[in-house]
Amino acid sequence: LELAELLCAPKKLDRDRGEMALRERDFEVNEIKDLIDWIMEKSENLHEWEDIYGACTFARILLEKVPTSLLDAHNFREVLIDKLPEMDSHYEYRVRIAAGELMGVLCNLGGVQIFERFLPRIKEGIEDNLNRDPLNPAKEQEEAQKELDLVMDTNPNLSKSSLTLFHDTAGWKNLETWMKCLHFCVCGLGSERFKMCCDPDILAIVFKAVSHTNRFVRETGYDVLGTIIQNQGCEGSGE
Repeated sequence: LELAELLCAPKKLDRDRGEMALRERDFEVNEIKDLIDWIMEKSENLHEWEDIYGACTFARILLEKVPTSLLDAHNFREVLIDKLPEMDSHYEYRVRIAAGELMGVLCNLGGVQIFERFLPRIKEGIEDNLNRDPLNPAKEQEEAQKELDLVMDTNPNLSKSSLTLFHDTAGWKNLETWMKCLHFCVCGLGSERFKMCCDPDILAIVFKAVSHTNRFVRETGYDVLGTIIQNQGCEGSGE
């Protein structure tokens, strides 16, 4: 579990090193339970975002490397699905992204049934943020300013353009990550299975996103739209 602990390190370099090492490692049948217990323990530590990030990342690695039958013996996938609402709405952007990536892997393994379980929550997260006051309520502005102050304290030499970009983005991070969750899930599902989904709300949401005021939200919206077009077999012949 020493390598797993690197996933929870404060420094990104250490977290990346831990992930790379774990992806190269083979897991024995007799250690699966201990690894799952580690993930569950870390996922309970809601006050340390690095622990939840590590839990999401390691869960994704196990799902990708270990036979599903071994993990299902511990009800691993179902427990993760139950825990995801604590992760996909976490205050830390990196945890929300890791949760979205985990959702994508679960969609890949579980197909349309899992995608349809995630979809209502994803749609709600996107719509709630799309429909908010575009002028930013006072509370949101205050939170964005707190993030900006923290960045300035940590990186006092940031350029004016970087600070402006951060300030413009801070208030829309939740919307961007919900869009990324949708993108991960659509990609995980794959083209053939996505064609079985007939929810018109998906396109309606994406069309709103691509005309959004925030550039990062628009870019993520176009990523989702491009994936949907490819999955529907509309990418053209290339001629």
